[in-house]
Parts: sequence; C-alpha cells; structure tokens
Amino acid sequence: MAMPLVYASTNLEVTAFSCNPSEVVNNNQFSCTATVQNTGTSSGTLNTATLYPDSSNWLENSNYPKTVNANINSGASTEVTFTGLKAKKSGDNGFSKIMLDDATDNYVSDNGVTVNVIDVIVTASSSASSAASGVTFDVTGQATAGGNSDIVLSFSGCSIGSQSASLRTNDMSNGQTTSHTWTVTMGSSSCSYSISAQSISNPSGVATKTDSASSTVTCTNCTSGSNNNNNNPGGSITPGGGAGGVVGGSSKKKWDVMDRGIVHKWKLSDSALGIKEISIEVHNKAHNVTITIMKLAGQPASVTHTITGTVFQWINITHDNLTDDNVKSLSMRFNVSRFWLINSSFSPDDVRLQRYDNGWIKLVTTRVSESSNEYEYEALSPGLSVFAVTAEQAAGTGAIACGNNVREGAEQCDGTDLAGQTCVGLGYAGGTLGCTGCIFNTAACTSMSTGPVCGNAACESGENSGNCPSDCVAIEIPQAVKENAWWITVVVLIVVGILGYFYYHGHKHLKKFAYKYKK
Repeated sequence: MAMPLVYASTNLEVTAFSCNPSEVVNNNQFSCTATVQNTGTSSGTLNTATLYPDSSNWLENSNYPKTVNANINSGASTEVTFTGLKAKKSGDNGFSKIMLDDATDNYVSDNGVTVNVIDVIVTASSSASSAASGVTFDVTGQATAGGNSDIVLSFSGCSIGSQSASLRTNDMSNGQTTSHTWTVTMGSSSCSYSISAQSISNPSGVATKTDSASSTVTCTNCTSGSNNNNNNPGGSITPGGGAGGVVGGSSKKKWDVMDRGIVHKWKLSDSALGIKEISIEVHNKAHNVTITIMKLAGQPASVTHTITGTVFQWINITHDNLTDDNVKSLSMRFNVSRFWLINSSFSPDDVRLQRYDNGWIKLVTTRVSESSNEYEYEALSPGLSVFAVTAEQAAGTGAIACGNNVREGAEQCDGTDLAGQTCVGLGYAGGTLGCTGCIFNTAACTSMSTGPVCGNAACESGENSGNCPSDCVAIEIPQAVKENAWWITVVVLIVVGILGYFYYHGHKHLKKFAYKYKK
C-alpha cells in the first residue's frame, strides 16, 4: 500500500509591528519592532530583515537592514528591532514592506502602521517698526504645524495688559497654520518681543517641539536713564546691555512717603515682567522711594556666581532711597507657566525664587494658587536686587515624564490617568475628557453646563441635600424642638408681647398718638 508524501515547509511572516515612540519629533531617532512567526511545519532560519519606508521617503535612509541569524521552530516567533531610524519629513508617515531574506512581507502596509512625525515653524510680524511711548501696535505670530499636533502660541516681552499670553489650537494636521495677534503698548524703552510655538503630538502628547521668532520695535521718544544704585547688591543693569539686557521692558513706581506700620503694595498689570505683586513694610519712614522692575534676557554681567537649577526667568529690581536695613518685611508674587514645568520635567514644588547678594540665596517660596495655565508663588526676601525664578529637583526624587500614564508634578493628566476628572467636573454638560501633552483636552466635551454642577462645593439653585448631598448640607432640626414646637411658639409670642408692652409704655409720643386716634 502506497503512503502519501508529506512535505515539511518553513513559512516566515510578520504578525505584529510597532514603533517606539509612535509619535516623534522630526530629525529625532526612534526604533520599530517586528514580530516574525514561523507558521510552517518545519523550523527555518531568518538571516536578515530589512524595513522600507513608504514612497514618500520620509526616513533618512531608503532601507534599514537588521542581521538576525535566528533559527525559528515551527509555531515559534522572534522579535526583530530596527534601531537608528530618523525622520526627515513631518506627517503621518508609513512603511511599504519588510523583506525577510528574499521574501516580501506586506504586513506594515496592509495594516496601515504609521508614525506621527511632528514639527513646527513660527513667524512673527509687527504692524510698526517704531512707536512712541504709550502708543499701541499689533504683533502677530503664525505657526505652521508638522504632523498631527496641538499648537500653543505664546507671547513674551513688552506690555500686553490683561490679554492672555498663550493660546492653544487643538487637532491640527500636517501643513495647517494658526495665528494670533496681540495689541502691544510701548513702554518706557524699546520693545523686544518673542513669539514661541510649541507643537504637542496628538493624541498621546509624548513628543514636543518648540520654535521661536523675535524682533524689536524701537521707542521713538524714550530716554535711556541710568539705574545706578549703590544700595543694590546685585549691581545695576543698563537696559539692553550685556547678556542680561532687558527683554520684556520695565516698570517703575514711586512713593512720596512710605510710613511705618503700613504694608505698601504694588500690583503690576504687565504680566510680561514676571512679578505680579510686591508688598513692602519699612522700619522707619522713607521718602521719595522709587522701585524699577526689569525683565532680563539672561544672567547680567555683574553677577559673577553660578546659579543652581534651571532658570525660568531673570529679573532685576533696582531701588532708590530704600536700604535693606530699613526693610521690615518684603514679599513678591510671581507666576510660572504650567507648560514650562511639564516640558522641563519639574514638579510645582521644585520652584524657588533666588536672590543675588554677593552669591545666590534661595528664598522661602510658597505656592499659593494655580490655574489651567500657570502657578502663582509668593517668596519672602530681605531686600531687592537681581532675582531668578528657578526650578530644581529635590535630592532622591525621580524625573517626571509626560507620557508614562502616571499624572505627576505639574501635569493635569497623563495619557489615561485623568486624576478622576471628567468633562462634567470641569463645568461641561458631558462628553469625553481627553489628555494631550499632559493638559486636559476638552475638545470632545459638550457645551458648557448652565445648570448647577454637583460636586463643586457650592450649593446652587436646583440642588438640595437630597439630589446633591456633597454640596448641600441638610440642617437637621433636633427631635426635642420638633416635639415641643407648639409650646415654643406660645413662649415666643408671649415674650414678643411683653417686649412690645414695655416698648409702648416707654415712649410717650406713642401714647399721645394712640389717645388722639381714640378721640
């Protein structure tokens, strides 16, 4: 009896493929891993696997070979990692094939595997090249997105009053543009401004790229005054001079008299200066006190000591007719961008204000509030000089990383970790809350709720202790009061009657009025 012939064969094919990360910055390296399985009936050897980009040739090289030299048994698999991949073109880019020795595998193209490569280019323009002090002009920033991303367009330098310094545009695709115009008021010196655009990969936010553009609008009638002050231990700063030249303008305030026992406050409306409020109390009365705040582009030449930590902002504060010895208490409030903390991998508790006084001194700094865009801090200082807002990780603490699905530091969220927050909790009627660049993404939330919001610690119209006990605390009437309510009412009426009797008989004009009325 003849037996049928059974032929053993090897069949190698790609069964899975992914890139790490799946969102990258243009010109940055990344890697991709393919799972190769032997679906045949006999073992076989894979010598070389080669990865090819799609026809757009978005990768630096035309192909990426990987030596494997692995024997794969029937039903078994092996992983092949292609390293050193570098994108040279932004967009949602894909692959055409993987060559397994001489065999072509189309898994990557058939399954539409892509890598989101992001980039951003920003331009800045002004409606005027020069302007007089107090005159307004427009500055426009435009950003072009590369890949699928969200763009944060920010303005710094010069006075924009109460306008928001940062604006975010979500869900941009490759080649799309976004722009914003700020109205700037010329101060007491020429305006040097900067427009920055941060691209945050969408949807995961694991990749970020920043580009910036800057320019100067000349002040036509400003005078360059000297700020020399022997009481300034940090040294005087001449606007525009040296590495620490003024980048965000300046602001000055004068007190004819600073009396003792009074806290003198200066609230600044120009957010570009970095300082939000200064509060000063003196030991002895001081006359003709002048304080000038200047935002610097970098460490001034007069500062000869190296600062520790990462600097968010440099500030110089000069003063006339106010010595450190006469300062009884001095506090300053300032803001730090949440985006900066996240992108720099710092926690809000890592922020310190440092003062230069023949060396850098870390001041007692307290976080007092926060918003969706920034944190507000208050620091205590023994005097005024050169300051730096810095951040530095405490010893023994790990680095904070956006994109690890663990909300930490300044992050509002991280991937799937939304810290229990929802669209409703943020005041929307409903929808699905997202997370982009470790900041809440409300694009999928429905319209803002106009009704009461349960859980916001406010008992609003329409809420009661029954439908929202967390906001509305019920007032429980004691049982003894309920049981004796009738007697309590009688006693109250008697007391009111007695008080009314004495009040009536104690006022003669009321008696006369009653007598005339009877007649």
